[in-house]
This record gives sequence, C-alpha cells and structure tokens, in this order.
Amino acid sequence: VVRLTHFDNHAYLNKTAYYRLFVAELLPETVRKIIYFDGDIVINGDIKPLWNVDLTGKAIACVRDCYVLDKQTDDRLGYPSEEGYFNGGMAVYNLDYWREHHVSERIFGYIKENTARLKYMDQDVVNGVLWAEKVFVPERFNFQVVYFAPYFWQDYSDVFRRTLVSE
Repeated sequence: VVRLTHFDNHAYLNKTAYYRLFVAELLPETVRKIIYFDGDIVINGDIKPLWNVDLTGKAIACVRDCYVLDKQTDDRLGYPSEEGYFNGGMAVYNLDYWREHHVSERIFGYIKENTARLKYMDQDVVNGVLWAEKVFVPERFNFQVVYFAPYFWQDYSDVFRRTLVSE
C-alpha cells in the first residue's frame, strides 16, 4: 500500500499529484505500459507514435521542459546537466521497467531524502530519479505554449520548428 504521509503539500499541488508516480503499483501487472497526460493537455492528432516509442531499457519517454526557470535545476536535483530536464505533463511509462527496477520505491525514497530540494514537486521527483532512464520524444508530443513566444521561437532552428508542427 502506498502511503503519502511524507509528501509536501503546496497551495497549487497536493498529494494526488503524486499518485501517477505509483501507477506501476496500483495497476495490475497485465498493464505493461501507459501514456500519461496532465488534465490541461489537448490532444490534436494521432498518439500511436507515442505508444510505439521503443522503451527497451528505459523507464519513461518524455519531452524536454522549456519552462525550467532556474538553470541550476539538474544540479539542485543531483544529476549531470547534459542529461536535461523533462516536463512531467506527458509521459509514456514502461511499467515492466518500473516494477523490475523498483522505481516507485526509489521515488518514495528520493522524496523522503530530498524534500527541501523539490521546487517543482512531482516533476522534480521523476527527473531526480529517472534522469538516466529516459528517452526524449519530439516536442510536438508535449507542445508548451511558450514555444510560440517570439523570444523562444526565434532561438530555435528551422529543424526544431518543423518537428513541432510535423506529423
């Protein structure tokens, strides 16, 4: 049984935000993979390519986060900056991997040991634990509105812009 007694609550986030991090424990073992979407995600196209992402040896498929406000996030969470920080709003979870590698237990331990470091709460937790066990997918699968901001848009290459709008 998952107990969330050590989890920090904030005005904008409560314990329920962490439930998805224990999905491998909550769902039957016959469920081997899931796609998770935050409630504010709009799906405008086929998600089959997400389902077909090769997760061999990986815990999660995800998109780089573009909103990380402090450039020291990865240092704060204790992993190499070249690994990048991902957005938790959309993810493909390899539940077989989570069960085999005790990811839920590791998440719980990370929270207990690093509560003071967690600025973006559940998103920080998955980054802090799974930084080396992820595969990035194209940004179009978790397109963040800031991508259209002029200061952001002009900084990206034509190749990046095409991947955002391609099918």
